[in-house]
Amino acid sequence: MTLTKTLLLFSGFFLILGIIITTYVMGEVKNNLPALYDFQPKSLKFSATKPIYIFSNGELYHNIDGEVQLSSEPIRRINGRFRTPLVSPDSRFIAYNENYERIVILSGDGVEQGKIAPLNTSMLGDDRESGLFRGQHFQCNKASDRLYVMSDKVWVENYSSANRSSLLYYSLKEQKLVHVLDLPEECYRSFYLSPDESSLFYSFSDEEGRIAYKQVKIATGKMENVFYRDDKGRTGIHSSGIYINNRTEQ
Repeated sequence: MTLTKTLLLFSGFFLILGIIITTYVMGEVKNNLPALYDFQPKSLKFSATKPIYIFSNGELYHNIDGEVQLSSEPIRRINGRFRTPLVSPDSRFIAYNENYERIVILSGDGVEQGKIAPLNTSMLGDDRESGLFRGQHFQCNKASDRLYVMSDKVWVENYSSANRSSLLYYSLKEQKLVHVLDLPEECYRSFYLSPDESSLFYSFSDEEGRIAYKQVKIATGKMENVFYRDDKGRTGIHSSGIYINNRTEQ
C-alpha cells in the first residue's frame, strides 16, 4: 500500500469518527437540556437612596422611599408600549416613549408635564418623514428642567447626505418646545450635552461610513472637535466634558 493511499485511508477514518462523535455529542446536548441542581433561592430586598420608578403589567409606579413595592396606586396606566424611560437627575420627572407615538413627561405624582409629538416610529423605516421627532433617544439636562430631543428636520432616505437634524428642548418650567440648533447633517443616532449645556456631542457617519462623534458649540454651531473610536472602542471624550443620562440598555 502506497503512502498516499495510507494517508487517505487514515483521513477517511478520522473523518467518519469525527462525524460519529459530533452526532453523538449533539444528540446528548439536545436530549439533556441545561438544568439547575440544588438551587436554593433566597428573597432579595432591594432599596435605593433616591425615589424610583417601577413599570409592571402596564402600570407605572413611583416610590419616594426607594423601595420596590407595588402596594400603592400607580401614577399612570399605559395602554401600549412603554419605551426608553428616562428619569431626571433629581428623580422628580420621568420621560418615556408611549406606544411609538409621543414622548410623555410625568412628574412623580403622575401629573403630565408635557408631550412631544408626532414621532418617527423607527430609525430605518420607510414611514420616516421630515419634521417629526425622534423617540428613541432623548436627554435630560443636569438641572432637570429641560428635556433635549432631536427632530428629523429634513429626511430624504437612509444614509442620504441631504438628511438634516435639529436639536430642541422641552422646557419644564415654561412647558413648551424651544428650538436650539440646526445641524449641517443627520445626527446618526445618539447625542449628549456638556454639563453646562454649551456644547453638543452627536454621532454622525463620515464619508467612509465610519461612525464618530462631533462636538459643536451650541451658541454658534461651530465644530470644536471630532472623536473617532480607537481599537478598544474608546472615543477620547473626557468624562468631565460630557453629561450622560444612561438609558436602560446602557
